[in-house]
Amino acid sequence: MDERIKDHLQYLNKYYLQLADMRKLEPEAFSQDGVLRGAAERFLQLAIESCLNIGNRIIALYQIRAMPKKLQLFLPYCCPISWKTNPVSDIQPIRRTKCIRP
Repeated sequence: MDERIKDHLQYLNKYYLQLADMRKLEPEAFSQDGVLRGAAERFLQLAIESCLNIGNRIIALYQIRAMPKKLQLFLPYCCPISWKTNPVSDIQPIRRTKCIRP
């Protein structure tokens, strides 16, 4: 496995574990603590950036010519749509998805 991808997977795992710990908190306590909310937002942002970096690295390694939009790196795994029949602009927000796979 590529070392950069391995590094980003380790980062992603670290951020996921931090977010999983925060998920155990009571919703009221979480919503009232601005520092905790800010930390959760930052860990989520870092996790998303790691996913984007992994996707971009795979694109670079396999020399894919047409660079997909950032959203296109995620949607095939998170949204029950077909790219050929549903363009990105037609996608409606989905409340609950199964993006995270064990």
